[in-house]
Amino acid sequence: IREKDEISKILHELTNLVLANREQLISNNEIIAEIDFLNSECKYQREIDANIPVVNNKHYFSLINAKHPLIDKEKCVANDFKLGKDQTLMIISGPNAGGKTIALKTVAILSYMVKLGLAIPASPDSEICIFNKIYCDIGDSQSLENNLSTFSAHISNFSRLFKEITQNDLVILDELCSGTDPKEGEALAVAFVKYLLKTNYKKST
Repeated sequence: IREKDEISKILHELTNLVLANREQLISNNEIIAEIDFLNSECKYQREIDANIPVVNNKHYFSLINAKHPLIDKEKCVANDFKLGKDQTLMIISGPNAGGKTIALKTVAILSYMVKLGLAIPASPDSEICIFNKIYCDIGDSQSLENNLSTFSAHISNFSRLFKEITQNDLVILDELCSGTDPKEGEALAVAFVKYLLKTNYKKST
């Protein structure tokens, strides 16, 4: 019992010492966390051969030799992406397993990395703007819980998108209007794209 009392006394004294220096300890902890974050960031950026691109406010990006940061840099195929100014729409087509979805994800991820202040796996002469929001509709979003089919899930996403999008946002859509009759899906896809372009034009003027 005396031993336990002595332990309790020591712990009580140590606790009082911590409390007396709590502001310095909290400050030190925040500084250490910041240093650890910066160190981890630098280490990761070296691993993916990242560079700091030129950042503009012209709603334009030109990503040169851009790579997906989560794919082995020795196996990943680099691509160039240019969008903005007079060219506000890019359509990627090709065979299955041709890398279309990876290309879309690469643009989305690198745009978000820049938004977070991170270097990106692309050439240092790349240029990019900072988007207010980045909207992505990629993959199968069907939900048994919400009673949504693949097609219904896409339409639900588009409905929210059309209400919120502005000219300062990036929109990435994969397999637009899939999960329904091909002809109907084709017509809807064209209508959606035209609406997005028209909305952007109206808001930019």
